[in-house]
Amino acid sequence: MRYTKQELSKLKFRPSLTAEHIQTIMYIAKEKYIELSSSASSASSSHIEVSKVFNIISVLGTIEAKINAGIASPAYILKEQEPSTSTLESLGGTIPHIPPIPPYDDSIGVPETNLSSLPLVSKEEVWAASYAKYLLDPISCTLQEIEEAREHKYLNDLMTKEEVEAFELSERVGE
Repeated sequence: MRYTKQELSKLKFRPSLTAEHIQTIMYIAKEKYIELSSSASSASSSHIEVSKVFNIISVLGTIEAKINAGIASPAYILKEQEPSTSTLESLGGTIPHIPPIPPYDDSIGVPETNLSSLPLVSKEEVWAASYAKYLLDPISCTLQEIEEAREHKYLNDLMTKEEVEAFELSERVGE
């Protein structure tokens, strides 16, 4: 059965993805989000694309966090099979190596945090810390950290003219 674009937007599917697949998709989506949020383009198309990538990261980020915390149960476990070359490898391409997710150690537990003992920091300090992390490894940043880094770059005149236009456009569209 063929669906219209509008019908497809309402349908939900459940693919079988490994943790490595999810990590790969998240890596690609974060790269795309960084690229889209740093480039100037038309208001509607850029906002729509950023929104689509943001939704992918939001959905898969939740799943990835649950896997990392050891609270997600797999739908099923595959039997061991002999390794075969993937379509990409058979065409001469290579699959990027993504480190495996470390197993969750529930013996550690969750540390109790006394919020009153935490030092108070300003949002500017948070933005600066996010920017420093972004400079070191933008892919490891959360969406919030990417946005905080962009805010820091904007307020401290660290953006190119094109980045400023894209930032201001995204701020206007988000209002």
